[in-house]
Amino acid sequence: AVVSTQSTGALARMEAANNKQNSGLRAQQLELRRQMQRQASEERSTSAQSVTREPEVIPQLGLRMVCPICGLSTPKPEMSAHFESCLEKELESKPLQTTCTMIYTLNKDEDKLAIGVKTLVFFVQNVIKSPDEEKYKKIRVNNAGVQKKIMPLV
Repeated sequence: AVVSTQSTGALARMEAANNKQNSGLRAQQLELRRQMQRQASEERSTSAQSVTREPEVIPQLGLRMVCPICGLSTPKPEMSAHFESCLEKELESKPLQTTCTMIYTLNKDEDKLAIGVKTLVFFVQNVIKSPDEEKYKKIRVNNAGVQKKIMPLV
């Protein structure tokens, strides 16, 4: 009888310890599940805000493109002109970013684009190497090389 009482007591203590560990584990699992649900909810709300819109087809109007700057839906044949005008409006508020975007999106001749960008990179590297050298801080637009390599990009 003594052995069974001691065994029952030991068994009860072990079960109590397991229950404490399991309840702690359950609490951690529950908290983890809540965090994952919150994160998934935040991601859904963020992705709902930044949904990239695909070109839409309206049967009477044909294929339409969505301008990445203003979000306006424009007929495909008019998209280039619309995008260029949006970029020109953005030029004042974001000159560097808009200029780079214009150079890469509005120039269709890849060879001229590569030559022009390479030349611009060369100019910037000169300024970085010699920041005190005044001659590197200016680009003479009348220069034959500039006229041939950079001006076609503008």
